[in-house]
Amino acid sequence: MAEDDQINRFLAVNLLGRLGHQVEVAHNGQEAVETLKAGNFDLVLMDVRMPDMDGEEAVAAIRRGDAGEEKAKVPVVALTANALRGDRDHLLAAGMDDYLAKPLELAELDRVLAELLAKRDGIKAPLA
Repeated sequence: MAEDDQINRFLAVNLLGRLGHQVEVAHNGQEAVETLKAGNFDLVLMDVRMPDMDGEEAVAAIRRGDAGEEKAKVPVVALTANALRGDRDHLLAAGMDDYLAKPLELAELDRVLAELLAKRDGIKAPLA
């Protein structure tokens, strides 16, 4: 998970833990790309607005293979407090696989993760 805000990181890590996920935290987009490059991850939660390298720049780096060619297609979920009409389409066009508005809601987080991980694994996700 890439998130520069300490409170948002704390809340997201706790929600993800409640869902049974392990989390490694990056504090900006560049750190997220480097962390992904160094490890094996099922999915990336990417804050959109961060210092140094924002989420859109980071997902562009991931998609062009900066974290490794084999990681260029890792599912990336945009996290943003800007839940305005058109934001979702803009972020999907930028290379994100899905979008979650902050503050995160447990049920919605669980749904998005289940869908993306099932899609990655070639499994049809159950309907909620």
